[in-house]
Amino acid sequence: MVRGDRASAVGGSSVIGLSRPRSDMPSSSSCAPSALPRADAPVLKPTSRGDKGAALATARCEDSRAQALENFMSLMVAPSAAGPQESLLRTWVSFHSAWFGSEVDVLPLTVEKLYAVRSMFRAGGYRSVEAYIARAKDWHLGNGHHWSEHLDRAARKAKRAATRGIGPSRQSAALDLPKVFVTLTGSGTPVSPGGPLGGRSLITCGCFWMMRELEISCARVGHVTVHMEDKAVSWNLPVSKTDVRALGKTRRWECVCGGDLAKPCPFHAVLDQMHLLRGHFGAERFHDELPCFPSAEGSFVDKSSVVSCIEHAAKLIGEPLWDKGGSRRFGGHSLRVSGARFLSSVGD
Repeated sequence: MVRGDRASAVGGSSVIGLSRPRSDMPSSSSCAPSALPRADAPVLKPTSRGDKGAALATARCEDSRAQALENFMSLMVAPSAAGPQESLLRTWVSFHSAWFGSEVDVLPLTVEKLYAVRSMFRAGGYRSVEAYIARAKDWHLGNGHHWSEHLDRAARKAKRAATRGIGPSRQSAALDLPKVFVTLTGSGTPVSPGGPLGGRSLITCGCFWMMRELEISCARVGHVTVHMEDKAVSWNLPVSKTDVRALGKTRRWECVCGGDLAKPCPFHAVLDQMHLLRGHFGAERFHDELPCFPSAEGSFVDKSSVVSCIEHAAKLIGEPLWDKGGSRRFGGHSLRVSGARFLSSVGD
C-alpha cells in the first residue's frame, strides 16, 4: 500500500470533493459520459422549494397526468426493494396455484388459502415467511378487499406454526479487517469479471463507514471530500433505507494508522483509491460522477460483484464461504458487521 501525500493524485487541492470544484476537472462537454446508475440505486432528487407552475402543468393533459401518477406510484417502494417485492408475490401466487389449481383465484385471501400456502412455506423450510404474508396482505388490500379480524388471527397463528423450532436466522459473517488488509493485494485488478477496482480499499472503507454493499457500490467520487491538512476524509451518504427524504449524512474519519503500512486506515484507503482511479482512467475521466469503486470500464458494479470481492478476501484469510447448513456466510451486510466488530475491538 502506498502512503504519503496524495494531493496531486486527487486533484492538487488541500480540500477535494463535492464541497468545491477542482480547477483541473474537465468541463462537462469534454468529460466522458457518466456511468449509468444501478437500477436499484437509491432515488436522489434534491429540491429547495415547490414550483406551483410545474405542479399545475402536470394536470393539463392526460399524458402528463398519467406520467406524473406513474412516477409517483413508482416511489412507493425503494428501487432496491421493487424486485424483491415482486419476487415475494410471484412465489405466493405460484404456491397458491400449485395447491388450488387455476380454478380458485388468489384474491381475495381467505383463512383456508392462507393456511394452505403457509403450510407449503413450512414444508419447504422457508425462514422469512412474514415478508411473504405482508406482501400478500398488501396486494389483498390494494385490490379493495377487507382484512378481517379472522384473517389477522389466522396470520398470527400461521406465523407461530411456520416458524416453530426453526432455530436462529442466518447472519452475515464478519471479516477480520486487519488480517484482510495485510493479505489482500492492493492491485487495481478486479477479483472477478465486472468486479470493482480497488478491492482492499473497498473493504476498508466499507468497514470504517459501516456501509451496505448498495451504499458503497453507488458512491461517487463527488461524495468524498479529502482534507489533506487534517489528514481526514468526509464521506457524504446521500440516502439510505432509513432516510427516504435523502437528507444525507456526512461521516468523517481521520488518519488512524500514523503511517504504519500494516494497519487499515480510512484516510489512506480513500487516497489510494483516488490515486488508483486517476491512474486507471486518466484526468479526463476522473470526475465527481465517477463511481468510487467502478468496474474496469468505469460502470457501477452490481451486488454480486461486491459480494464476490468480499468472498475473495474471506477465502484468502482462510474463512469458509459456506456454513454447515449450506448457506453462504458472507453477503451485502458483511462490511457493516465487520466494521462494527473491528471498531468495537479497538474502542472506536
